[in-house]
Amino acid sequence: MRPKLPRKPSITAQEWERIREESQAAKELLDDPRFSFLRDYLTNAQTSIVDHFVRNRIKGVREEIKVSDSLTKTLTITRREQEYELSGQYKFIESLLSDLKQIAAQEEEYRKAAEAKRVTIEGDPEKE
Repeated sequence: MRPKLPRKPSITAQEWERIREESQAAKELLDDPRFSFLRDYLTNAQTSIVDHFVRNRIKGVREEIKVSDSLTKTLTITRREQEYELSGQYKFIESLLSDLKQIAAQEEEYRKAAEAKRVTIEGDPEKE
């Protein structure tokens, strides 16, 4: 009995179209001047977060909210909680930008894998 050889992975035409669309959309977000406001906003947010940590601007907050004449509600956010929140925001921005770069490069990676015969792309108009 002959052992089964592993099949080369293949990508359907629908999957390939989805990969190409997502890659193109990610490239637009990263490079297109139309989305420069978004890139600038994310960069400024990261810079602001780093600035808060470096310059020690994170302070505890205590806020009293008057519910009625005799009832007040006190909201306290410690410095530690704010540090956790800011570091989470920074990590999210880093993760978002990293994921966008990875998605943008996906189409080219699949093309190189197809040229190296590691993957078969079904319905690729460039191969036909």
